[in-house]
Amino acid sequence: MPPEQEPSSVVKAIYRLAYDGRALVFLAPLVLATLLIPRVTSATVGAWLVGGGLVVLGWSGRIWSQIHIGYRLPARMSLTTCGPYRFLRNPIYVANTCVIAGAVTAFGCWWAVPVAVLWCAAFYSAVVRHEEARLRAWHGRAYLTYCNDVARWLPRIPADPVRCDHTLSPRSLLAEVQVPIVLIPAGVKTLGFSVLAIGSLLTRSWALLTQGRSWPL
Repeated sequence: MPPEQEPSSVVKAIYRLAYDGRALVFLAPLVLATLLIPRVTSATVGAWLVGGGLVVLGWSGRIWSQIHIGYRLPARMSLTTCGPYRFLRNPIYVANTCVIAGAVTAFGCWWAVPVAVLWCAAFYSAVVRHEEARLRAWHGRAYLTYCNDVARWLPRIPADPVRCDHTLSPRSLLAEVQVPIVLIPAGVKTLGFSVLAIGSLLTRSWALLTQGRSWPL
């Protein structure tokens, strides 16, 4: 990997800000989709199937990554080069993008999906610049060698196998149990629209049944 030009202090500050606020990357797409509730019809079964499938795909990617990196777990952090990290350097961020795209799709906002993906691409591009600078400082030549062998975003098949002793554990699953929460806003919207539709149907049916009738006093 050719050396990158040293960014200015202002750019470094932006990268650091993005890194510190990376958990908020989920917020903007979900807020956008929520604000569009009055302007978008209720999500279809197809939207929920596609959206739910993307969330499950991203969730699985996060669990697979968690097994190997042990993020937020009481384990010593080290340079991880096995599991999904054999194929690309940022599998969790790619998995997060799938989760966010799925959550937006479940709203029925199809046109907002590419907007959400572009938002994730821009945000995470800034995040990894700060993250990679830290990893270069911590791991030195080992990390530079890893960067030469493994792409940042586009997965590729590694030439040599990597020894890996990581296994699935209950802690790895518990660390990612919160991911499906992103579907709650879309679920509330779908349920709300369903209740309104049923209420409207019952109201019209009652009006038709009582039309022309006179009730005794």
